Amino acid sequence: MVDLVELRPVFQDDPPPQWGIRSRKLRLIESEYLEAQSRRVMISPAALQRLLPSRDNLLLDKADRVIALKTWLGYRYDRPAVPNEYLPLLRFIAETVSRRAKEYSDKVRDILVQFEENEPPRYRLFAVVVDEGDTNAIVRWLAEATRSVPTELGIGDDFKVATAEGTSLAVIESSYAVDLTHITYGESLRGAPGRFSRP
Repeated sequence: MVDLVELRPVFQDDPPPQWGIRSRKLRLIESEYLEAQSRRVMISPAALQRLLPSRDNLLLDKADRVIALKTWLGYRYDRPAVPNEYLPLLRFIAETVSRRAKEYSDKVRDILVQFEENEPPRYRLFAVVVDEGDTNAIVRWLAEATRSVPTELGIGDDFKVATAEGTSLAVIESSYAVDLTHITYGESLRGAPGRFSRP
């Protein structure tokens, strides 16, 4: 069997405001992005090698975007399903945050949520930011953005902010994306504990 390489189109029209690695669209550079649901083509490595000289490398000298691309692709094929009991809460949080996303779209890479089993459930929001200097403003923004979440759906009891370098693998593994395009159905988050144990 011949190994194949997957090709994805790069789009330029209407790039997303966020740089997020867990969103449906991933910005590669300022105006170019990938779309998770775009059509894909599989070709042989030899055919790809013949195409390479005619293409510019968008990510040359952009190591951080190369890492983001690899992570985003990983999520496309290993997408954690949100437990059914948290779906209404996660949808409400995602809708609430997305309505006010323009305020910080250039400063926040991703917003993650962790749930604690309770009655009603408790949740923590974690923003991955570009610059540490925005920390306090974004904590306030997250708290204000989720004030309208009905308490019978869930109670937000903590809001954290960190850069990508300060975001632990434990946080990523035990969190779900606050992104309407990323919510999928399922029973559990693969490889994560039933409740969070870290701030």
